[in-house]
Amino acid sequence: GGPGGPGGTGVRRRFRGAAHSADPGQLLAAVLTALDQGGTQRTAHPADTLARLATVAETAARLLNAVAWWISYVPPGSRLMRTTEHAVYRMTGGPGSSRAVTQRAQIEAPDAVFDLGHYPLTRRAVHGGAFALRAGGTANDAAEEAVMVVSGYKAMVAAGGTNPAGGWLLELFADDSTLPLGQIAPALRALVAVALSGPSSPPPA
Repeated sequence: GGPGGPGGTGVRRRFRGAAHSADPGQLLAAVLTALDQGGTQRTAHPADTLARLATVAETAARLLNAVAWWISYVPPGSRLMRTTEHAVYRMTGGPGSSRAVTQRAQIEAPDAVFDLGHYPLTRRAVHGGAFALRAGGTANDAAEEAVMVVSGYKAMVAAGGTNPAGGWLLELFADDSTLPLGQIAPALRALVAVALSGPSSPPPA
């Protein structure tokens, strides 16, 4: 079933009960099952890359109690990444200054475009990597940190990869209610690779 369907909250309760930390093995099993069943909310064409990635995002977000997820796309040969689909489950409070509010609106716009030249971690992830960040980390890249801070997120994990349609990135964002994301980056990278395998298509224009 969908996020509110039978088993949704039960799965999360079992998941969260295990030492209150995310279990990458459980995440792999749950998301692979959802992919094998053809998606959580919509019937996906086998070549619908975006639908498969959305299945990964929705299932992982439900298990981890993530506050939001974003899927972005980079056309072949481009360094501009655009948001193609996202979901926000809870509101978060970012800084109240007018500059921060404007920044947040630009970052969270449904058709936001990011120049990967300014986001080195993201650029590497789009080519088949993954990373996790906590807000305020001393080694954080300034541009990546700004995305979290202005949106009021406490942490994030991102994983990406490429297929013949282009480059893709899936991001999960955390607030205080989300399970720790630091240990799941490799598992998310593997799940994105599975979603990107097989027939592919770019997102709708």
